[in-house]
Amino acid sequence: MNITRNESGSVAILFGLSAVVIIMAIGIAVDYARAHNARSHLQQLTDTAALAAARSDKKDKEDLEAVAKAFFESNDIAHLVQEVTGFRLTLLPNNGIRVEVDGNVATTFTAIAGIRTIPIAVSTETLRNPNSALEIVFALDNTGSMSGAKLSALKRVTEKIIDDVRSYDDVRAKFGLVPFSNYVNVGTSRRNEDWISVPKDFEETRNECRQERPVVRKYNCRTLTGTRYDDGVSSQYTYQKCDYEYGPAKRVCAKRTIRHSWRGCVGSRRYPMNVRDEGYNERIPGLMDIGCAQEIVALTDDADAVRNAVSRMTAAGETYLQTGLMWGWRMLSPQNPLAEGAARDPKNREPRKILLLLTDGANTLSPRFPYHDGNNSAQANSYLAETCKSVKQDGIELFTISFAVEDATIKQLLSECATDQIHYFDAGNEIALKEAFSTITASLVDIHIAR
Repeated sequence: MNITRNESGSVAILFGLSAVVIIMAIGIAVDYARAHNARSHLQQLTDTAALAAARSDKKDKEDLEAVAKAFFESNDIAHLVQEVTGFRLTLLPNNGIRVEVDGNVATTFTAIAGIRTIPIAVSTETLRNPNSALEIVFALDNTGSMSGAKLSALKRVTEKIIDDVRSYDDVRAKFGLVPFSNYVNVGTSRRNEDWISVPKDFEETRNECRQERPVVRKYNCRTLTGTRYDDGVSSQYTYQKCDYEYGPAKRVCAKRTIRHSWRGCVGSRRYPMNVRDEGYNERIPGLMDIGCAQEIVALTDDADAVRNAVSRMTAAGETYLQTGLMWGWRMLSPQNPLAEGAARDPKNREPRKILLLLTDGANTLSPRFPYHDGNNSAQANSYLAETCKSVKQDGIELFTISFAVEDATIKQLLSECATDQIHYFDAGNEIALKEAFSTITASLVDIHIAR
């Protein structure tokens, strides 16, 4: 009898069919698991692309979509999706954007059943926290080495960051400006404040006598080449030199009136008060007969006033970075000597206090208190580092930028001075400077993904 054999055959057939079903079910599960994983990764990439667009300086829909799409396409997604079938950007109220991406994931096991792709779709939206408050101070190098194209580039990018920030209706921003060289100019209108000590202007008349020997003959004139230095930058020049034959000496006397005046320039208090924003019963010294950079503009919501002051900046003098940083810090403080800053928020959110320090070179001068006419660069660097640490401990967000700087020591110092590595920018030329300022501008707006 063959009954047992027939039953065995039926069981085998049923087992085989069951195995096929089980294998197909596992295969389908694997394909859909792959699709789910691809969707998760695609969502993360879409979120990042949307943030890149929202934090750019672009305003038009087409430009924003180009930024998002360029970022999206710069990432290799071939291992995630077989193809991207749709990429859309939509403008939302309050400067938000929505990005939507559609794609297909290729199947393996499911393809046996005729399903060769699994469609996936993701979307994300960015929002900006409304009514954010900013206090932004620009401490900008106005030394002689910044003359020409570099200062023009600095003016353009600074004016643009002001325009971009104030273009957001829901951002309340104040701006301040500290142009600096070896000194800072606080303005003669502050002469009688209780935190500064300035002598009165005065005149003195002297009867000055000197020995003069008249030139009898000038001969052997020739043109020579020399080297001069402006804020550490050397340049060649030509000059004429002659030999002279002199007659007998004679004494010549004349009265000379000298006027001594204060032009708004300030020096430094002695260490450690020169690196502290406190204790102004020890007053800041005003320096007589000293020239310095353009007058500061204290924190104000009048963006045009700051913008116009930026446009008037001129390059002269040498570099002492700590004085620019110190006055930028003082400008953001709520107490004297400059009390326009709001009270500090321990989280630095309302308001968010930001200090941007830019230079094109190393310290060429150091203090010989109260003046900044020494040549101890190591000491100047030490004061800068200590002040940077104090500014950050005070809860202020500190951006630093080296602009066309070759000195490795000052680059390292500025890098360590910044709040962190993403707050330091090494801009070798105007294009890099523009990119740095655009990145800073984008970071000033609190943009996040809304789920």
